[in-house]
Amino acid sequence: MRTSSFIILFIASLALLFCPACSSEQQVDPLLFRADSLVLHTEENGRSLQDGKGFLSNVFQDIMGQRNVVAIYSMEGSSVYLFRLDNGQLLHIYTIKDLPTEDIYDFYLAADQTLYFSTAGELIQCDSTKVTRHFYAKRAIEDRYYSYAYHSSADFVMDSNKRFYQNMLPKGLDANAPDWMERNFSMPFMGRFQIVGDSLVCIDSTLYFPEYFKQTYYYEHFPKCIFRGNRVDYIFGYADSMYSLNLQTRQQTATAIHKLDPDYQPISVDRDSVYDMNYMYKCAVMTPSIRIFLYDPYRKIYYLGIKKAQPYLADDGVHVNNVFDFPFRIYLLDTNFRKLRSVDFPKGRFAALYQSFVGPKGLYLMLAHKKNITYEVYDFSRAAH
Repeated sequence: MRTSSFIILFIASLALLFCPACSSEQQVDPLLFRADSLVLHTEENGRSLQDGKGFLSNVFQDIMGQRNVVAIYSMEGSSVYLFRLDNGQLLHIYTIKDLPTEDIYDFYLAADQTLYFSTAGELIQCDSTKVTRHFYAKRAIEDRYYSYAYHSSADFVMDSNKRFYQNMLPKGLDANAPDWMERNFSMPFMGRFQIVGDSLVCIDSTLYFPEYFKQTYYYEHFPKCIFRGNRVDYIFGYADSMYSLNLQTRQQTATAIHKLDPDYQPISVDRDSVYDMNYMYKCAVMTPSIRIFLYDPYRKIYYLGIKKAQPYLADDGVHVNNVFDFPFRIYLLDTNFRKLRSVDFPKGRFAALYQSFVGPKGLYLMLAHKKNITYEVYDFSRAAH
């Protein structure tokens, strides 16, 4: 009798272990965590920013007497729209003459309302209507690298000495060549720059490529970085781990993503096919990737958003799945990258996850198919009832 009871208990334990419906973390409707919404009315002459070629969004503090301001840069109109974060009220519009529209990768709004736009090897300073100065990456490490910024790649925030972090790329090298990483593995991908006169001077190199990239033929220019005091956390979109570096001691730790998500596998590509755009697109569709990596200072947690892998062909077997429209999962992590919970989101509801940001109310995710820019706000610290 005791033996048969043990067998029944053992079988029941296996069922609990392997049955998704019986797992300790039940998946819930993500809308149960929806705390608010934010609509940014950007219509001018019957058109909205959603109709334009593209835009970038950032959140800044202590601007125009407001604690939190959403700034939207319209690439098509060379304009920056400022909104109150609490209610979406339009505060101001900057329209800047002679600003290049194709090569802007990120922008920063200082407390004195000076604007800085980052391009390849250049920083452009503007007042509310025009370009006022150009700062060029004149001198860098061994004169082999130049400053190169990309939206969501680093916290583009200047200190009082006009120092900030920027991505770096080697000059004159083809980053898509199969042996590129083998030849340049020891190069830094991020440095600390300072405005000196009319130049951007690299005062130290900060981050170097992880070992994973030496073992694969896939290369990413731009990691997602979070700077918090003397700590920088960073992750690449298709790599295998998250990294945390102490900028004072130079000690670094790595957390494997598959420990959080057993289904996650870093990208692997065929060395001889890296110039085949159809092949690379197929890899991007069929491989999970990191789309959100943000820190929430109000709740002391990290958000890690992972695009789920999809079959290359859609359900009809003919059309190719869209690499920009996908189901995804958001992990909530503590400050040591330990998993707190995860929430699954379906495809089709959200657009441009790289435009996500954090505010006092929670995580802001941009909705798709809206006339005006619209965010839903999710507070995952709320109990899902």
